[in-house]
Amino acid sequence: MSKKLAIILVVAALILLWNTYSLYRDRFIPGAIAPEFSLQDADGNIVALSDYKGSSVIVHFWATWCPTCAKEMPGLIKFQKNNPDVVILAISENESFAEVNDFLGDDKNSIKVLMDKGEVVAGMYKSHRVPESYFINEEGIMVHAVNGRLDWDQVNLDEPATDNL
Repeated sequence: MSKKLAIILVVAALILLWNTYSLYRDRFIPGAIAPEFSLQDADGNIVALSDYKGSSVIVHFWATWCPTCAKEMPGLIKFQKNNPDVVILAISENESFAEVNDFLGDDKNSIKVLMDKGEVVAGMYKSHRVPESYFINEEGIMVHAVNGRLDWDQVNLDEPATDNL
C-alpha cells in the first residue's frame, strides 16, 4: 500500500471517529436540567415539559415503524397504568397521529403521545435512535437515560440506576 493511500485511510478513520464521538458526547448528563420543549398532542393541545414540573417525568422517544418500540409499548402502557403519578410523554417520530392511533388501537388514550415532526425535540435530547427513555425528577433534572428496549415490569423509580447512553 502506498504511503499516500495509508495517510488518506488514517485521516478518513479519524474523521469517522470524530463524527461518531460528536454524535454521542454530552448526550446525557446526570444532574443537568432537562431541555424544555413544547409539542402538540393528538387533541391539538400544546404540551410543554414545564407543565409537569413537580412530577416525575419519563420522556420516551419511539416510532410505530420501530420493531423494538412495538415490542416495548405494551409494557410502557402497563407501567403508566400502574404508576399514574408518573408522567410519560411518549414522543413519536411518526408523520401523523392517524398512524399512532392505528398502532395503539384501544390503548390510544392510555398514554400521552406527542408528535415530534422533524425530530426537533429528539435533536435537543441528542436522541438519534429509538426507543430511548429519559427519566426526569420533580425538579426537572435528568437523573437517568436508557437507550433501547426496557422491561417496564422491572423499572423501579425508587432505585438509583446508572446511565447506559
